[in-house]
Amino acid sequence: MDPLVTAVVPTRDEGRNVVDTVERLLRNSPDFMDVVVVDDGSTDGTVAVLETLARREPRLTLIAAGELGPARSRNRGAREAKGAFLAFLDAHCFTPEGWLQPILETLEAHPEAGVVGPAIGDTNNVGLRGLGGTWHDVSLDMHWIPDGGPGGEVPFQPAGCQVVRRDVFSEVGGYDEGLARWGSEDVEFCLRVWLSGWAIRVEPRSTVYHYFRTAPPYAVDLPQIVYNKLRMCFLHFDPPTLERVVGPQLSHPHASAALARIFTDGTLDEARRLRGRRRRDMAWFCRRFGLLA
Repeated sequence: MDPLVTAVVPTRDEGRNVVDTVERLLRNSPDFMDVVVVDDGSTDGTVAVLETLARREPRLTLIAAGELGPARSRNRGAREAKGAFLAFLDAHCFTPEGWLQPILETLEAHPEAGVVGPAIGDTNNVGLRGLGGTWHDVSLDMHWIPDGGPGGEVPFQPAGCQVVRRDVFSEVGGYDEGLARWGSEDVEFCLRVWLSGWAIRVEPRSTVYHYFRTAPPYAVDLPQIVYNKLRMCFLHFDPPTLERVVGPQLSHPHASAALARIFTDGTLDEARRLRGRRRRDMAWFCRRFGLLA
């Protein structure tokens, strides 16, 4: 019988972090969950360790995908997944025993929810949790929703852990493969889900702990970050709100090059395609959560 849930874990030079993440996923999740790890061009030797682990663990599949970036790596893992639900996790997360069941219960109780995630805790401060994310202003920087509320619908569930219905993932086209290597892929995916007519919920009975580090173990290119946020704006915002959110981005270094790329690389064609398929628009989304008023 195929597993009900497939965890997809992209990794790049994560060292012992990804090994710990995978071992705890297998140990602390039900037997009906399997794990697909997508290696995004690691050079730190962890592939060999994961290969050894996969040889003795039938629920683990390792894909050596080359340098795809986070969005494409997640999509690559989804293509190998067998589960009816896809649990996307960062390669530096701790999943305690019992983390998955409350999320599955919420998905069953809320058929309108395409994505459900746990509260995200901090491995360096286990008493600190965030219940999804939101925007505070037109900078579109994501901010954590503080712990203490009942959970429920949220604008964004960060990519540290997103559990997605497989049919919803297919319907929205997965993660945007037009994004550069790093930045905004989780927020952009959440917008796809909401604008396609589904909801996103956070379930505070579940906590997944994330290792928040000061710097990633690989180079992060600032022009890529600027480009990704601009692409997200052009894909989903309509005038005149588009002008409001693009303006602050233009103050960033490399914005002019990123904007030139937006107008020449097919982003505007993809935006028209998405608008033709969506059931809601960004005005609805902003009203729903009181954003950018």
